[in-house]
Amino acid sequence: EGINKELLKNMKLSENVLKNAACGPIYPMIANKKINQEKVQSYFVSGKCFRNEAANIFELARLNEFTMSEVVFVGTDEQVRKGIDEAQRLIWDFWIDIFDLNCSVETANDSFFGGSYKKLKFFQLLGDSKQEFRLYLPQHDDYIASSSVNFHRTHFTKKYEIKNNDGFCHTACIAFGIERLAYAFLSQNGCDQSKWPGKVLEEIEKYTTEK
Repeated sequence: EGINKELLKNMKLSENVLKNAACGPIYPMIANKKINQEKVQSYFVSGKCFRNEAANIFELARLNEFTMSEVVFVGTDEQVRKGIDEAQRLIWDFWIDIFDLNCSVETANDSFFGGSYKKLKFFQLLGDSKQEFRLYLPQHDDYIASSSVNFHRTHFTKKYEIKNNDGFCHTACIAFGIERLAYAFLSQNGCDQSKWPGKVLEEIEKYTTEK
């Protein structure tokens, strides 16, 4: 115990940290603010994130450094759930209807935020707080999570004093990993564009053709 105290006393505090989720900077940005209760607040954020995947790294399916994009909603419980529902239809249905990918949607029981892991794990199972959109990797005959929905409830708003007229706001986010989405698509469809479905090529052309 004495050695640990001496070690901690001589350690420098970190000035920078690696993000494990893209939405982290949103909450301090709106700290101590009163949110308009009439309309849900939504934010889009994208950036590099980091996870210690250790020996789990293989191909582009799991990386220590990857690109994550998120849509974050702040408001009442009803508002954020409605926002997530609409975002799911726009984002996930896009990959199902347009890109016609082999996929599944599951409820996950892993913890999105740290601390009290067992308690949070049990709470998530009870509250169905996290849902994962999983894409099939034929070369491994397995599915990998490529997007997820997280209902944080008041976990962040209590810490950062983000309120509306009725008290602390609720927050939720839908996140997706860019490398995983691209990798799963290529794994299922191959790299030869001439063999990709016609509606996929038409959709890509909308965003890549100069007007």
